[in-house]
Amino acid sequence: MKILAVTGKPILHSKSPDIFNFYTQQKNIDAVYFRLAANSAEEAIGLLKLYQLRGLNVTSPFKEDMLSLADVIDSAAQQIGSINTIVNNNGILTGYNTDYLGIQRSLARYGVDCTAKNCLVLGAGGAARAVIYALKELGATVTVINRTFEKAKKLATEFAIQSASLDDLEVQLSEADIFISTLSADICMIDPNWLRPEMVVFDANYKSSTLQRIATKRECRVISGIDWLVNQAAPAAELFFETEIDTELMYEALQVKKLSKKNYNLSLVGLMGSGKSTTGNYIAENTNLKFEDTDIAIVKKYNKTVSEIFKTEGEKSFRDKETKTLDSLLKRPNTVIACGGGIVLKPENRDMLARRTCVIWLSASPQQVIARMKPGSRPLLQVEDPLAKAKELFVERAHLYASVADVMINAENYTTEQIASKIYEEIDTAFGN
Repeated sequence: MKILAVTGKPILHSKSPDIFNFYTQQKNIDAVYFRLAANSAEEAIGLLKLYQLRGLNVTSPFKEDMLSLADVIDSAAQQIGSINTIVNNNGILTGYNTDYLGIQRSLARYGVDCTAKNCLVLGAGGAARAVIYALKELGATVTVINRTFEKAKKLATEFAIQSASLDDLEVQLSEADIFISTLSADICMIDPNWLRPEMVVFDANYKSSTLQRIATKRECRVISGIDWLVNQAAPAAELFFETEIDTELMYEALQVKKLSKKNYNLSLVGLMGSGKSTTGNYIAENTNLKFEDTDIAIVKKYNKTVSEIFKTEGEKSFRDKETKTLDSLLKRPNTVIACGGGIVLKPENRDMLARRTCVIWLSASPQQVIARMKPGSRPLLQVEDPLAKAKELFVERAHLYASVADVMINAENYTTEQIASKIYEEIDTAFGN
């Protein structure tokens, strides 16, 4: 199975897993795709190597940093100055930029011919660089405007295009056939009267923005960031799977599955020793959530330790008890649940986790797992070579954790407080509280 991820800071808001997982399921592609929350591009690459991921999509703020971490860099990514897609071919990491293809394919989807057209780009960041590169390849005449004129001027010099002051925005819009804004959704510098019905207005934001609402009301031809999102994902998928991609099916994914707040509770999954119980307890103590541990709940209900159940009844019996326990705990609102390491082995457990709770995958290497474990505390590690067994479990379960996780948090070399803070940050950004 191919394991893929998208990384950035923050990342829980990303719609990419919705697109890729729906697509691979519909096309029967043996792959799973998850969100990887990293604190740096270097950490993201380290996790890619640890889990031997097939590929990684990259969003802000790691795109530029990836240039120094890839082994091979595609020429377009080199010229744009950022990488948004990394493909792992037997340990060789090749960096690509499919953002510019997202622009070109979106314009083509709506029948927009850019040849010799006046195109105005607002903004001078990484997204603007991809837009300018795309438009130049399509034969457009490009002008860039930015709030800081020196940045626009520098970008114009680099790409051999025109630049203009923000004071000239109205005049430039009056002459533009195509207007592309790369500013945040909450920033709009446009007077509605500056837009003409025949204009093409392309907003980089895939969330609703003031610009999109104004442009729609003015009867412009509006292209949204959703188009960019899907049309940059398609060429990335082509690189990951080495096959032609049905882009329209990717559009369908956004209508079928959306990331929504699963406010029933919060569940932590991962290998034994990854810090689920410690982190879950810490979060509960510092919020209005209650804490539950599936293993502890099983011990309380059946009056036997986990080791005793494994020894006297076998693993199957334990897993059946685990399923019943998980179902019961998921019915309790406002609860943080630390799940046993093997809870993802049963399909019904994975289904419950994916549908009924926000799932945080705490990542730890086999070495870290062994270092944290007390001798004899875990039945599955009571073998001659515990590290070899931990490595085996690591490989066997990685794709299962990825299949249920809303986001992976790196739990190695961080304190419990730091891990909890990372979880708070991701949830707050994605859901607002």
